Amino acid sequence: MPRLLSFSSSSFELANLRTTLELPERAWTLIVEIIERAPSDAALGFLAASPLEDLLSKDGPDFIERVEQRALGNAKFRRALGMLKRLRMTEDVWHGAACRAARAAT
Repeated sequence: MPRLLSFSSSSFELANLRTTLELPERAWTLIVEIIERAPSDAALGFLAASPLEDLLSKDGPDFIERVEQRALGNAKFRRALGMLKRLRMTEDVWHGAACRAARAAT
């Protein structure tokens, strides 16, 4: 997979990702890469949790299976899930994401 962003790049703007949320498949790809490349848990919370919250609030039913699948084998992704706030997620989406993060913590 080609690099989509660089944390050292001064041109990276979260506003671009928020605009991308109008294209949820593109947003998913970017969110996954951001999570993988986050240099710290603080960056993970700031750069990944918010866009993931937005995606799951808007298009959660379409993505929750992918979220749960990725969380199974990826500790960093599970940590990002643990940082989520519910916002406008449906009960099923919130329960799936929250349960996955909780299971990872045990």
